[in-house]
Amino acid sequence: MGFTERQKSELKSVINEFFSDKNFMETFAIKIADIVSQKIMVHIEKLETKINTLEKQMSNIQGENEKLHLKVDNLEQFSKRNQLRVFGVPESNNGNLKEILQGIFGNKMEVNSSQREYCYRLGPYNKEAKYPRPILATFIDAQQRNLIFNNKKET
Repeated sequence: MGFTERQKSELKSVINEFFSDKNFMETFAIKIADIVSQKIMVHIEKLETKINTLEKQMSNIQGENEKLHLKVDNLEQFSKRNQLRVFGVPESNNGNLKEILQGIFGNKMEVNSSQREYCYRLGPYNKEAKYPRPILATFIDAQQRNLIFNNKKET
């Protein structure tokens, strides 16, 4: 159902009258601003709730992360308690490190090769290096490691 030309003309004049009235325009603008403001406030409150939840989660995760870093550091330190770095042992192509260390430690400190888990040289090989690479020896028992460390001046 459409409007007649007369109805269209009357509608236009009523609309023009309303929009030319300053009070109507101010009231209309205020009402629209209130409606928009209310909808924006609802969205802002939802976002603030989400932000607060995320901040709490982030704080919890940061706390857990710090605890995990401490645990990892403690585990690393605990695993190193059986290790000993040995400096000044000349490098040779024909010798087994376990045998070389057995010769150094075994004679004077009574530590046999079965008490060492593994050993290896630290760092890459360099022919022109001024000093030989250190050896990292890991012992099965911290007591044996401590025996060698405490008697290191005897070798």
